[in-house]
Amino acid sequence: MRNVLAAALMFVLASGAASGVDLSDFGAVVDFDESLKSLSLSVREGTDPTPDGRLLMLDGVVSAIEVLDAEEASFRARLALVTGEWQGLEKVVMYSAYVDIRGPEFFSRIPTRRNRNTSGDAITTNVPALVIGRFAGITTDSDGNSVPLVEGLYLRLLQ
Repeated sequence: MRNVLAAALMFVLASGAASGVDLSDFGAVVDFDESLKSLSLSVREGTDPTPDGRLLMLDGVVSAIEVLDAEEASFRARLALVTGEWQGLEKVVMYSAYVDIRGPEFFSRIPTRRNRNTSGDAITTNVPALVIGRFAGITTDSDGNSVPLVEGLYLRLLQ
């Protein structure tokens, strides 16, 4: 998955260079240093993960989908985005964030009772994804743990 993320980043940077956009402009808009892991750790430690408000580019696996409003015009859903890493041979540490997506452009991508005809890029669980979004705050999961909340602006499946 890191290879796909690196390729996507290189494409963005090459596109900017080809169109005459200064590469430092990207750094002013997108926080390339932040990851799902660092965002999750910042929230766990009680620090503000993105004090400057730049966009985030996060990759992970969609582990859950909760449709909050199933109407096409006002569609809203909350995705759980997760990643993890092995520590030693027996322990996996998980990092997560919730991503809120909204609008008719996402309606056709998430299967619901009202929308059984999803597009070919349907967002389902257990699928790797790249999310561009803004840090929106901190919420809690079902266990009461603090979890970052991201306003998802763009979501691409990495299959």
